[in-house]
Amino acid sequence: MEGAMEDLQDMFIVHSVEEIQNLISAHEQFRATLPKVDNERRAILSIYNEVQKFAHSYGISPNLTNIYCTITPTELSLKWDKVKRLVPQRDNALQEELSRQQVNERLRRQFASQANLIGPWIRTSKRRSCTVQWMQAPLWRIS
Repeated sequence: MEGAMEDLQDMFIVHSVEEIQNLISAHEQFRATLPKVDNERRAILSIYNEVQKFAHSYGISPNLTNIYCTITPTELSLKWDKVKRLVPQRDNALQEELSRQQVNERLRRQFASQANLIGPWIRTSKRRSCTVQWMQAPLWRIS
């Protein structure tokens, strides 16, 4: 779960609509796994509660320690709550970046269109300028 929290908080740098759409697609796949993970979390907590009941019914201290895992049910719940809070934040960040990249793409296309229109004019003007400069250049005489 800590890996998921880190991934949800990672900064991303994209340069195109396609790149952000790939990130959104990956995030949607991640979100699709959350119900299964929640079921696993619930199963773990259920097992923990059964162990606590078993310990209580046999007079064993309820402060049992799992030698295979150091995370407590409280920590598990806190981390799960944090993941659930981070998912919508990541959704929003990805959607904002998608909007930004769509605007950038529109501006790129507008610029390219304008550049394609003015390009021939610039070439023609440059040729005229070179011709005028050549015609006005002093003629050097060699004696």
